[in-house]
Amino acid sequence: MTTGFDCPGCGGTRAFWYLLHGNLPAAARSHIMVAFAAPFLLYMYLSWAAGLILRTKRLPMLRIAPLTIAIFLIAWGVFSVLRNLPWAPFTWLFV
Repeated sequence: MTTGFDCPGCGGTRAFWYLLHGNLPAAARSHIMVAFAAPFLLYMYLSWAAGLILRTKRLPMLRIAPLTIAIFLIAWGVFSVLRNLPWAPFTWLFV
């Protein structure tokens, strides 16, 4: 609010809410990176929880390479900059 810029996470909670209600286009409109990461985070949580509850049966753990994490964080940084540019076509990223 002080600078007038969107923070890197602005719209993330709204995107999560839209995902919970099955509205994928609105979730992507609010924060595309959260909409992209949510299925991976959900699967990681479910595989962890299944390991705790079903001690004998386990879901395969999702193994994410450090390079993949780095690429995602770089993409998130680029997205954070692009969503604050005041000219088209980047104005549609502003929440």
